[in-house]
Amino acid sequence: MTKISIWILLFLFTAGLQAQDLQSVLDKTSLALGLDARKAIPVLETSGHFIMDGTDAKMPFKLIQQRPDLLRVETILFGFKAIQTYNGTAAWMLTPTQGLEAVKKDARDMEFIAAATSIDGPFAYNKDNKYTLRYLGNDTYNGQQAEVVAWTSSEERLKYYVNPDTWLIDAVRYEYKKNGGWYSMEYRIKAYMEYQGAQFPSEIAALVNGVEMINLYVKKLNTLEQVAPEQFGKPSYMM
Repeated sequence: MTKISIWILLFLFTAGLQAQDLQSVLDKTSLALGLDARKAIPVLETSGHFIMDGTDAKMPFKLIQQRPDLLRVETILFGFKAIQTYNGTAAWMLTPTQGLEAVKKDARDMEFIAAATSIDGPFAYNKDNKYTLRYLGNDTYNGQQAEVVAWTSSEERLKYYVNPDTWLIDAVRYEYKKNGGWYSMEYRIKAYMEYQGAQFPSEIAALVNGVEMINLYVKKLNTLEQVAPEQFGKPSYMM
C-alpha cells in the first residue's frame, strides 16, 4: 500500500471518529438541556437584572426572542431606558446618551446573542448557512475539563464549552476578525434554571476580550404567543 493510500485511510478513520464524537456531544447536550421541550415556545421573554463590573447597582433588563433570531433587549441604565433590537439582518441601539434617534450598530454582536440564547438550542443556529459545525476535542475552560464544539467560518468562530459531567454548556465564546485582529465576546454560564421542561441559563457573566464586564441574573422566564414585527426593527421611545 502506498504512503498516499495510508494517509487517506488515516484521514477517513480520524474524520469518522470526529463525526461520532460530535454526534455524541450533541445528543448528550440536547438531552441535558431539554431541547425537545423548547419547540413548544414560540416567543421567549427573559427578565431580571444585571450588575456592571465595579458597581453595586442592580439594573433591570428584559430580553424578547422570537424564532429564528429576532431580538429586543430593554435595559434601565442609571434611570435611563436603552433599547437594542435585531431583525435578523440589522441591529440598532437607542439610548438617551446618544440622542433620541436610534443608531445602527454592528449586527455581529446581536447575532452572537441570538446564537448563544437561541430558543431552539445552541447547535440549531447557522446564520445564512455560513458555518460548519465541528468537534474540536477536549480542552479546559476556567480550570475545568470541557468538550468543545464550534460553528466555524473563515473569519468567525462560535465555540461551545460543554461540561462532560453534566453535559450542560459552561460557556459560549464568539470570536471574529476586527480591525486586523481577533475580537471576542463570551458568556460564562454559572447557573441554570428549569422552565417548561428545559434548562435555561439563570446566572451569566459577560466578557469582552477576556475581561468580565457584566453579571446577569435571570429572575423570570415567560412564554409569549407573538410579538409585533416592528418591535424588532428600528426602535423609538413611542413603541
